[in-house]
Amino acid sequence: MNSTEASNLIKNFFEMLNKKEYKELENYLSPDVVFYFPGTKPLCGPKKVMQLFHIIYRSYPDLSFKINDIIIEEKKVATTGRIQEQTDTAIPTKMRA
Repeated sequence: MNSTEASNLIKNFFEMLNKKEYKELENYLSPDVVFYFPGTKPLCGPKKVMQLFHIIYRSYPDLSFKINDIIIEEKKVATTGRIQEQTDTAIPTKMRA
C-alpha cells in the first residue's frame, strides 16, 4: 500500500467512525491492530478497539473525530487531530492508529 492509499484508508476509517458504522469500521482493523487513545493503555486487537468506540459513543453520542495530520512511515500510520462535540467545543488531542 502506498502513502496515498494509506492516507485514504485512514480518512475512510474516521469517516466510518463518525457515522458510527461499526460493521463497516471493523473491516478497517487488522487482527494485529494497536490503537493508542489518550487516557488508555494501548488497545490490541479489533475487539478492544471497537469496545472503546462503543463506550465513547454511549457517553458522548454527538462526538466526532477531526483529523489534522496523517503521518505515514513504513508500515506505521499516526494521526493528530481533535475530538469535538456538536457544540463546537474542541478537545485537543493526539490520536495514533
